Amino acid sequence: MHTYLKMQSRTSRTFFRSVVRDPRVSRLLDESIAAVRGWHEDRSGDRAAFDRMKLIRSREFAHSEASKLRDLVVPIHGDPRSVH
Repeated sequence: MHTYLKMQSRTSRTFFRSVVRDPRVSRLLDESIAAVRGWHEDRSGDRAAFDRMKLIRSREFAHSEASKLRDLVVPIHGDPRSVH
């Protein structure tokens, strides 16, 4: 992502930085990393980490989480979390 951001305007970099720093996004990123790591580290037949990783990568999960994070990209008047 660093390479991509280097080519973007200051406004874009500021926007992406604010999104990634949001605690909800940070938790999702951490959860995704943990699921992938868990799958790579334990392939003993327990599918819990694999199933979680697949769920996180699914369209349904993305849609569900996007609706929860909508305030990050659509300004809501008076909400201090909204990016203006």
